[in-house]
Amino acid sequence: MFNVKNAARPKAIFTLWIRLNRKLATVDRLAKWGLVHDTTCVLCKNVDESLDHMFLQCHYAGEVWERVLTWAGIHNNRPKTWAQFMQWSIQHGKGKTTKAQLFKMILVEGVYAVWNERNKRIFEDKKCLIDEVVKNIAYVTTVRSPISINKIISHRKI
Repeated sequence: MFNVKNAARPKAIFTLWIRLNRKLATVDRLAKWGLVHDTTCVLCKNVDESLDHMFLQCHYAGEVWERVLTWAGIHNNRPKTWAQFMQWSIQHGKGKTTKAQLFKMILVEGVYAVWNERNKRIFEDKKCLIDEVVKNIAYVTTVRSPISINKIISHRKI
């Protein structure tokens, strides 16, 4: 899913690797160690932050995924549970087709973008609109993608 052939940025690939191993330092994990008192998701401000919430159930992240997958022309039946997420990722990212390569790159950059936005809000007291996050994912994907993928996405509007 995030092998050497993925044109995503190395820091994004690493973030997804940590996410897949369920080791990102979300506030629910930090709270277990007594390091955090407010566990509310900084993206949606509705429920407690957890790995599954942040990437699969959060309204903010859901809007990011909806828009970027629509831009890429990928049918969005985004999962809500970890098991569904793994099946969904395997289903769409399997093989060497241009569509599979595009999906893998968007998956990696999308996870990184949501994590980065969360961290900006916590540590820098800055926040981006969903449109800005989606445009950044689209920009990075377009710039870093091989010619075969770029032919598909370069003319699409966000």
